Amino acid sequence: MKFASIAILRAMAATWVVWLFIVPVVGAQEPSGQRPPMAEEIFKNVQILKGIPVDQFMGTMGFFSASTGLNCTDCHVDGSAGEWARYADEKALKQMARKMMLMVDSINKTNFAGRPVVTCNTCHRGSPHPSAMPSLDLLYSSQPAEEPGDPIQQAPGQPPADQILDRYLQAIGGLERVAALTSFTAKGNYVGFDDRSVPAGDRRTRARGCAD
Repeated sequence: MKFASIAILRAMAATWVVWLFIVPVVGAQEPSGQRPPMAEEIFKNVQILKGIPVDQFMGTMGFFSASTGLNCTDCHVDGSAGEWARYADEKALKQMARKMMLMVDSINKTNFAGRPVVTCNTCHRGSPHPSAMPSLDLLYSSQPAEEPGDPIQQAPGQPPADQILDRYLQAIGGLERVAALTSFTAKGNYVGFDDRSVPAGDRRTRARGCAD
């Protein structure tokens, strides 16, 4: 997929805004004093992203997909679209992704004191194959829109993230109401952009099997 559309940028930004809002709510479902389940406790064959909560693990998977323009079943075997346990199967592209994670981690530790300055998106920019050559068309065309995260400094006049999250929590009933949430039920359909549509009930059944 060629990285060219501002709509893609907006979709990526919207995905991360939604994910940032969801994390506090999901975390609030954990009983007081109990840690959330780690990725390697729920999913099989996790080798690199160990020791992080499941919601952070899934957010990272979404970031990989948005950064490379690939679908889940590109890095995982084709059979994983219909059977969740197959996500644990090995594939050459998944093994390469692990090498890339270690490379990025090494770059950040060596040059930026471990801060995530370099990510998958630094080179891929929404394309499976990073381009080593600059685009003269982009250089001499109209000024492109600022990408999510650029510049690193917060835009002037915008409220800090803590204030946005506080207003969100107030809008859904306050922190005490969120903390009291222990479970919820929702219905719908999952639609992956290269996968077939999966009814929500069927999805829940296979998700439990994946956690075995």
